[in-house]
Amino acid sequence: MARSLECNSDERGTGLVTDGIGRTEVLPGDSGAPSRKDVHGVTWRAVLVGAVLVAGFSAADPFCSRVLGYALAGNGSLMSGPVLALFALLLVNGLLKRCWPRVAFSITELLVVYGMLVVSLGWLNLGGQPFLMAMITYPFYMATSVNGWEHSIWPYLPPWSRFGDLSAVDWYWEGKPAEFSIPWSAWQQPAVHWGIFTLALLGAMFCMAVLLRKDWIERQRLTFPLAEIPLALVGNDPTPSLASSVMRNRVFWIGFAPPALLGVLAWLHGFIPDVPTVELSSIPIGRSLSGAGLPWSVLGNAVLTLSWSALGIACLIPSNIALSIWFFYVFNQAQAVVWAAAGAGADAGTGASPLTQGFIPYEEGGALLALAAVLLYESRHSLKAAWHSLVRREEKIDAYAPLTNRQALVGLLLTSCVMLSYALWAGMSWWSFFLLMGLFAAVLLVGSRLVAASGVLVFHTGLFDFEKRIMLAVVGSSALGMRSLVMSEYLTMTYMNDPGTLMMPQTMNAFKLGHAGQVRGRSFAGGMLLALAVVVVVGMLAYIRLGYQVGISNTGDWPFAVSGRYSFGEVDSIIRLPRRPHGANCLAVGIGAAFMLLLTGLQSRFLWWPLSPIGFTIASGWATIHSLWFSTLVGWAGTSLVRRYGGLRLYRQLRPAFIGLILGDYFGQALTGITRALVTFPMGGG
Repeated sequence: MARSLECNSDERGTGLVTDGIGRTEVLPGDSGAPSRKDVHGVTWRAVLVGAVLVAGFSAADPFCSRVLGYALAGNGSLMSGPVLALFALLLVNGLLKRCWPRVAFSITELLVVYGMLVVSLGWLNLGGQPFLMAMITYPFYMATSVNGWEHSIWPYLPPWSRFGDLSAVDWYWEGKPAEFSIPWSAWQQPAVHWGIFTLALLGAMFCMAVLLRKDWIERQRLTFPLAEIPLALVGNDPTPSLASSVMRNRVFWIGFAPPALLGVLAWLHGFIPDVPTVELSSIPIGRSLSGAGLPWSVLGNAVLTLSWSALGIACLIPSNIALSIWFFYVFNQAQAVVWAAAGAGADAGTGASPLTQGFIPYEEGGALLALAAVLLYESRHSLKAAWHSLVRREEKIDAYAPLTNRQALVGLLLTSCVMLSYALWAGMSWWSFFLLMGLFAAVLLVGSRLVAASGVLVFHTGLFDFEKRIMLAVVGSSALGMRSLVMSEYLTMTYMNDPGTLMMPQTMNAFKLGHAGQVRGRSFAGGMLLALAVVVVVGMLAYIRLGYQVGISNTGDWPFAVSGRYSFGEVDSIIRLPRRPHGANCLAVGIGAAFMLLLTGLQSRFLWWPLSPIGFTIASGWATIHSLWFSTLVGWAGTSLVRRYGGLRLYRQLRPAFIGLILGDYFGQALTGITRALVTFPMGGG
């Protein structure tokens, strides 16, 4: 039975049907329009509160995450920091509503504050800032007479990334002497220029999100499961508080209680070791196979982890997407066994096959590129209309639009020119810059779709530094040249290391919140752009201060030493032994792309086809292996049983419990982390 991609039914009980990549189509009798008719402007105090909170997180998170071991802002696609900040604001708003109702915040104001936080805070931890600090300083600090980096690597470093006084770099890693002040002037050149480049890149992501916003939210109607959490917290009361949120529903506490209780037990266990605690992460289910010999030894590193927040998200997303995430993980493991049985030997250090470690991730890389092309094709009419608005200067006014399409295209062009000028200044060839950024745009597009359609909490591709790996596989290091290669290392390690925490997926979620809350787009955009400027400036200053106060080398290997060692160690390796184009990896990319096109074709033409193609792009990613696959399997199985035997009515009644799983998990993490931050009590982890 043939069908369009819009017609894959999913029994979510929302009045919508969804396709395999997250689109929804309104059923008869449901207009899909937001319930409030008026478009609400953004107040100055909402923007001010948002900016102050962003600045506070930016100033405090470096110390909390790197020294105390608790990421105050959080990580992933649904960061705990903004969620807990919204919880605190609702608590305060309840008091204001009771004592000074005229000054209480409205739904629109709270959504604006939350949107400013989610758009910006990902930059602080895994989104780029610590990696940028490592890349700026590591090649100078680690250069010795033995490795000869002063002569082999320094000549290829970006000109603006150099320090006039190298003692400033040594103090940054080791801590400054007490009698000296922080050498701010030494950082003026690298901080200003890398700050400008960072803002240009974030601005380009923002413009890309604007161009896709209307198509994804209003025409394709993506499900945006992560937007349900803040919307459920603020509820429907015009002046929201905790009493009017999802927490008033008794079913919510059924989900909240288990993860919160385990979090409290873990917190107490840190003070009183006799208190029992339950560990649900990293259970090595493949350990018994590690010494079994090929082909089964390739499964020796398999782990089982139950993440409460990932479980809650799995219960909220369409069932075919949940099925896709865990099924393709199993499919990936089956591939590894087949390759090993065919003679791909196991690595003595890891027990995994080198061929499967390379070939399979490159397959998924090809699938990602093919899916990006499919997504662009599906949005072709909106992109064509945006281009016409630039050429003909004709465009309908959209109250929800953060920018007009013409402004977004001009902004994308200008920010790209800024980044290109820096790349050329560093000696990077123009074609390698556009190839690298084009690959990054594909990752951003697919990552944003994964977050918008399936709520993936952590999005990792199977290929670490995916963009650079594809470039090396296709053209080799000699064709790139050393200056292009070194600049590619800076860009991939700093900005492309963890796509799930980057700004474009978060921006799409913020746009969805603005649409649901009837927020005026132009004003909302101003608040988000202000938040980005604040997090870049304050975050940079906070990380500089952190290094001179405690010494970066005293904060642990990850991420500073590890990222610098990986990137510049590879540069040093390529200088000694250039990389040639890799035919097998290129073949893997082609096979993966063809398989993805097959999956999307099956999804679009056959009503009975159960699998979304989304899961194949992340099947061998670190997050899928270590935190997503089992949690998603449990969530898929549980909700499938609920729908089958309890129907849509029971499923709708249980949705508050699924949100409770997420918030209960975050409560437990925050209890332990905030206690550690307040009393500096080591309670494990880091």
